[in-house]
Amino acid sequence: MTEQNFPIRPLTLNDRELAMRFFDNLGPASLQFFNINDIHRNSLIDWFEGRRPDKRNFVAVGINDQGEEEIAGYVFLWDVNYKTPWMGICVSDKWQGHGLGKKLTAYVEDYCRKLGKGGIFLTTDKENIAGQKVYTHCGYKQIGYLEDELLYFRFFEDEYPPEDGTV
Repeated sequence: MTEQNFPIRPLTLNDRELAMRFFDNLGPASLQFFNINDIHRNSLIDWFEGRRPDKRNFVAVGINDQGEEEIAGYVFLWDVNYKTPWMGICVSDKWQGHGLGKKLTAYVEDYCRKLGKGGIFLTTDKENIAGQKVYTHCGYKQIGYLEDELLYFRFFEDEYPPEDGTV
């Protein structure tokens, strides 16, 4: 596998086949930590079909051994109309270890800052130690639990607390 810089871009409606292949190729740990019961695949299908206007999707693109584009990492935001959206992130098993988690997180944070957001929420499985390290490194703080997952929040100090009192 050659060294790549993995450009990040918004997911488009034309990327449906690429996105479904991304989910098809997730390994057991990624399925457990990110797509248990196909929750995020189904949410993305809803977005492709116009039922999730509150969602934004971004992908890091890699080139596979056949010279074809594939999704190396995927990050989304839910509730983008709120001051503090929710983030979900997954790096393909094949492309882990290239710093993509940090790169995708930084990309989404920059996107949210440009929109004037106050921060980002995310949850992660208690056993997702690698993900927890990425989130902590990127400035996220564990603030509690949401059901059986760890709840993290990244405050944007320059935007939070918002003057209008919204969260």
